[in-house]
Amino acid sequence: MNMIYFKLKCNFKIFSKRPSMDSELLMKEISKIKNAPIIFILGCHRSGTTLLQSSLDAHPNIIAPPESQFINMLYSHFGKIKHWNSDNVIEFVNTLFEEGFFSNLWLLDKEQIIKKLESIVEYINYALLCKWIFYQMRKEKQEVLLLSDKNPIYCLFGERLLEIFPEARFIHIVRDPRDNVNSNIKRRNKKNTFFLARQWLGYNICIEKLKEKVPDKFFTIIYEEMVQNAENTFKPLCEFLKVPYNSSMLNHQFAASLPQYEDSKFYGRIIREHQNLLKPINTSNIGKWKTEMSGYDRTITEVITADFAKKHYGYDMEAGKINKSKISSVKLFKSRMQYIAWFLFTRFRNKNYTINKWYYSNKKKP
Repeated sequence: MNMIYFKLKCNFKIFSKRPSMDSELLMKEISKIKNAPIIFILGCHRSGTTLLQSSLDAHPNIIAPPESQFINMLYSHFGKIKHWNSDNVIEFVNTLFEEGFFSNLWLLDKEQIIKKLESIVEYINYALLCKWIFYQMRKEKQEVLLLSDKNPIYCLFGERLLEIFPEARFIHIVRDPRDNVNSNIKRRNKKNTFFLARQWLGYNICIEKLKEKVPDKFFTIIYEEMVQNAENTFKPLCEFLKVPYNSSMLNHQFAASLPQYEDSKFYGRIIREHQNLLKPINTSNIGKWKTEMSGYDRTITEVITADFAKKHYGYDMEAGKINKSKISSVKLFKSRMQYIAWFLFTRFRNKNYTINKWYYSNKKKP
């Protein structure tokens, strides 16, 4: 009789430890999100990163939401938490919604996110948490094979992104520096040509250095080639990403997504900076520097970027060498020092959560 009682007791314990159906479904979802690969689009402002992200989002198996840099911005504080609890979740989500692009463009429900994350808090780590947030942007997509993120500042933090996501891969998109600088001047109302040219050079130097360390993790796209024949760019890209090619990528979703942002404080900025994305992929932005750029701005850009642009990407800018005497060597030196100072400060503040939070709370609004 005692033996029968003992067996019944053991069987009850085993049965009581079996996960419920809800738990099994939850674990399957967590595993799916955890195993979803993530890619990062690296490229200077006005290099086609938004067009590329929007094209990826048109793919039925890829989640590619609007721009945000919360992964990098919040890592210095939340990335070190080993054992998450409800208070950590609430703090993370509150801070997440303080990031302007996220709160205005992702359009997720804050309380619902907190509730869902609290239900899986025992399984959370920083990488899973970030992927889980991305997964909430899947809309009607049933089979998600890939997550995609893009932000120009990521060009400076590729190694950190690999630290968070060792499986991550990168798409590097590069554009003629003259068109890039000109577009920043005209569309983003940036006036410091010296700094813009230094930034194009500095971002791409950082990317090329990382590319040397992990070449198999990179796929490079030349903007001009992409817009001239998107299909010839996207097919090999899909092979690299290990997702099936889908022609829907040729019909990016930027214009279709705009109505939901009409009440956003970023709406005017979106329309101003991305007017050309209201049209299908086209070549109208190639070579605009020839008619829009002043001779002085062109020369500055060519002097600073010509050698690197030709060596790595095949852009021929011999005129820069010829006209180098027209640019003050003192101004060239000052611009280099200015960029280095900006670069060091940007790297520093992104590693200091308190300073970074202060910086964004005091940053000029769009």
